[in-house]
Amino acid sequence: MGLFKKIHKIKDIDGDFLFEAKVKSLKECVELAVKEGVSLKLANLERANLERANLKGADLEEANLEWANLEGANLEKANLEKTALYGAKFKGAKMTGADLTNARFSSDKVKKACIRRSKKHEQVDTDNAKKDAELAKKESEAELIKNAQAQIKAASKQK
Repeated sequence: MGLFKKIHKIKDIDGDFLFEAKVKSLKECVELAVKEGVSLKLANLERANLERANLKGADLEEANLEWANLEGANLEKANLEKTALYGAKFKGAKMTGADLTNARFSSDKVKKACIRRSKKHEQVDTDNAKKDAELAKKESEAELIKNAQAQIKAASKQK
């Protein structure tokens, strides 16, 4: 059934067309749009199966990717600013350099895991999100201690 090409359309959250192509799947349609440099700002890709999709450099600002399957997807340098990512799956996604400013996640653990991975050359492993959250907490605690020590040192110099 999925072997035949048909017209797949990407609509924005208001129902207006952003892109369409005669391809085998919505995933291929999205990949083609990204390859052609089409902005998918405000795209409605809720529940889309984008597993292992190449979305490197995609403009998905303010898009709806709620409950989307992004496992193994390449989201390197993608613009995910203000994107709705509630319930999305990210296991194995490559996110180096992705802009996650004000992106909305279903949990802080997943958010922290994605943000950590966007800053490093690592893949997201939501199975280890708890571990990532603990590491982020330790890092922020260390930063707080460092700042407090600097304030104490500055205060002692003023005396």
